[in-house]
Amino acid sequence: MSDKVTTVHAQAAERPPQSTKGGKAEEIASRIEADINAGLLVTGSWLKQINLEKRYGCSRIDVRQALESLTARRLVHRIPNRGYYVSEFNERRLRDVAEVRVILEVAAVDDIIDRATPASVYELGDLAEAFNIAINKGDRIDQNNANLAFHGAMLELCTNRELVRSIMDLRRSVPVPVQKIWTSEARVRNAADEHLLMVKAIERRDRPFMRRLVANHIAHYEPNEWLDRHQWKLS
Repeated sequence: MSDKVTTVHAQAAERPPQSTKGGKAEEIASRIEADINAGLLVTGSWLKQINLEKRYGCSRIDVRQALESLTARRLVHRIPNRGYYVSEFNERRLRDVAEVRVILEVAAVDDIIDRATPASVYELGDLAEAFNIAINKGDRIDQNNANLAFHGAMLELCTNRELVRSIMDLRRSVPVPVQKIWTSEARVRNAADEHLLMVKAIERRDRPFMRRLVANHIAHYEPNEWLDRHQWKLS
């Protein structure tokens, strides 16, 4: 398996004033995001700035800028004169995000297939296998990182960078603990099967199947409900 790891970082829609410590605020934002995804900062919990200063060993201005960055990405919500809390997600909001993702990610399919090379298909195969390994040996964060690495590499083939940025922003706007992919082992393994099928679809340049597969991958139908009806096999 290739050691190459592809990552795509979504950029914040808004950026607070520069900190005197340069990238410190971005580092703190990443650490807060990691703790949200690990379930250490649960959805709906208030983020008291004095506690975050102590937790991450940083200044108040860096905490404030980090929270503003996460607010712009909708992982955190701010109530004026009250403070910040980890964003909450009900079924309606999760469904709305999924519907927008379907529209955007299906729109990227043609460009991905047009620009795919044997080398990029091989790399995607490696990353699909890395996700399988994370399922068997890693924790939820390892699995999420492997999942983002696969989709990030696939989206690198899309020339519309604004489209890619919007897709990755949406993907990272929903914390790992509330993402539907992780609600059962069957769903996770179904996602791994779909990754392998995406690689095959790109290799075969099967646009209609790839569009349906991407939509299904995001909508999370019941495990095997859709794949069992298709003629392709994973062997």
